[in-house]
Amino acid sequence: MPSITSSFRRELFKQNFRNVGWISILYLVGLLFTLPLQLAMALSKEYVRNPYGSGLFDHTFFFEFQSLFLFTIPVLMAVFLLRYLQVSASSDFMHSLPIRREALFRHQIGSGIFMLITPILFASVIMFLFYIFVDVSDFYTLGDLGYWMVVTIVVTLLVFIASVLVGTLTGLSAVQGVLTYILLLFPAGIYILIAFHVSYFTVGYAEINGLDQTFEHFSPITDVLMTNQLEGQDVLPIGYLTLAIYFVISIVLYYFAMIIYKRRPLESATQAIALHSLKPVLKFSMTFCFALFVGMYFGETQSSIPWIIGGYLLGIIIGYLLATMLIAKTWRVFTFEHAKGILVYGIAASLIASIIPVFWQKYESYVPALDEVEYVYIGDTYYEYEDAKLYNESLSFIRSDETINAIRTLHEGFIQQGDPLNRSGKYYFISYKMKNGEEVQRSYRMNPKEINSELKAVWETEDYKKLAYPHMNLDPSNVQKINIHPHGPGNTKAVIVDPAKMKEFFSHMKSDINALSYEEMKNPVGLQSYVSVSLNNEKDRRAYAYQRNTMIPTSYENTTKWLKEEDLYDKAFISVDEIDHMKVYSMELSQNQYPEDVYHQMMNGDSSALTERHLEVTDDKQIEEALKGQQSASDGKFVVGIHYDDDDDFFDVLSFNEENAPDFIKDYFEDVK
Repeated sequence: MPSITSSFRRELFKQNFRNVGWISILYLVGLLFTLPLQLAMALSKEYVRNPYGSGLFDHTFFFEFQSLFLFTIPVLMAVFLLRYLQVSASSDFMHSLPIRREALFRHQIGSGIFMLITPILFASVIMFLFYIFVDVSDFYTLGDLGYWMVVTIVVTLLVFIASVLVGTLTGLSAVQGVLTYILLLFPAGIYILIAFHVSYFTVGYAEINGLDQTFEHFSPITDVLMTNQLEGQDVLPIGYLTLAIYFVISIVLYYFAMIIYKRRPLESATQAIALHSLKPVLKFSMTFCFALFVGMYFGETQSSIPWIIGGYLLGIIIGYLLATMLIAKTWRVFTFEHAKGILVYGIAASLIASIIPVFWQKYESYVPALDEVEYVYIGDTYYEYEDAKLYNESLSFIRSDETINAIRTLHEGFIQQGDPLNRSGKYYFISYKMKNGEEVQRSYRMNPKEINSELKAVWETEDYKKLAYPHMNLDPSNVQKINIHPHGPGNTKAVIVDPAKMKEFFSHMKSDINALSYEEMKNPVGLQSYVSVSLNNEKDRRAYAYQRNTMIPTSYENTTKWLKEEDLYDKAFISVDEIDHMKVYSMELSQNQYPEDVYHQMMNGDSSALTERHLEVTDDKQIEEALKGQQSASDGKFVVGIHYDDDDDFFDVLSFNEENAPDFIKDYFEDVK
């Protein structure tokens, strides 16, 4: 009897190969195309190795195609290998064979794994032969080959077993394919939905910050695809610890699939959900996820609690009805019975959704104690913080107790004045590095006027100015050249290459920056010029790579005076002679509007914030006086558009409030009234 059974299983494998062997062959052809063929083509021409390449996951080997095969071939294998489960006649026949269900399941899954791994091993052997007989050091190492083989096998197994698990839960092949990708993406997807949901009810919670750091690791699809998009470093799709976790998950999913397979009723073929006990789970999951999704849509587009709640209610109805249609395989689900189901599942989903933000109450009000903080970063966004950590860590953090305490006071102001649904204010980001190694990060968006005094206390500190103006920290001896580009359509620039003069320039600029008030930092006076530096060594170039340009306005008295003494001022700043004319409008600004935005709207069409009458200025003395306007001032009363000789389409914008506007502007609009 054992010999008969063994012979029969060989025949069963042959039958499996006839049915799904084409998938294995397709996988082999795809791998041969992306690896050996591309290598042979690259060897036949001159090739320079990318110092930040990713071995066999590099774009030289069509990483995109590899990813496509990695996440489609295993799903196809599982769908076609378990196709007999979805057809009543085939299911009855296969389960009438003299093989226990558990043994049949193991045989089928073993056949699928064999046909998936064989192409990977075959491609690896060919790449190993290339490594032995050809110099491929410009492309990959033996370690790269081993890593590629391990990653490909582990991820292939995970995707295949996940699809097998879904196949045991459903009686429709199409549903198996769709639900497989939903299962693989579900951890990342539900994390995103909950993150946005929490952000609507929690002050300081920045959903984007959390997503950037973690969500890609919640799914093998995003883990492989997104980490390879990073540039400037040796990036591999996933780490070894993650691979070990994926392998363990594959084993767990395999045993879950076996348990379900053994209990699965034969008559469940052609049913969307094979196990009756899972139907309520599907209904609740779809109801809950659609509620969060539609709520997120209205939250991001409308930023209004009534709209968000309406989105939750609409999502509950859509999610429940779609789940019911899927289970019943009909669209005729608009009955009173299902209305009761919407009510029951809607209440359950609403309760859980309302409870989730409660866990973030302490998060919202928490401000680290001074003696627990090692250093702090404060800036506009999380992205700037990441750049600061990567390129300029030694200069990007505040360590003095006095300034840290001022930031803590500012943080308390954010909590008191913050509105999680504010989408029109200025961004503020704070990251505390704690002495125990943890990081505490918060992000806010609000009108600076609401926390004016707290911001002033932080911005006017020397520590903050070193962070906000990193060129203050430059060693002039490490600078090769300084370029000062005027803001305008022209191509002129001032160039400083003499070491002594560069030292003087930085000294004057540092003196001006240290003297800046909060108001001058927030709204610089006059047109600004760009300062770019060329640095000597790689360490400095990397440290200042994320902020190579700084700005100097005409209000920097020491710097502008020195530039005039060195006959560089006319090249460093826009002169009156380069301006053709100015247009001055009186305006009525709504909250969070800025003059430059209003003027650009007017030039591109229409802006109701500006008066129809305007003053056109061509007199050189008046132009020079009007060049003392502020930039980005939200309390501007008069907006000044600066139009140049060389370019009619290019213009700059300054503004004046009622107090500091030149007399000729105030007199003109007073007469207009």
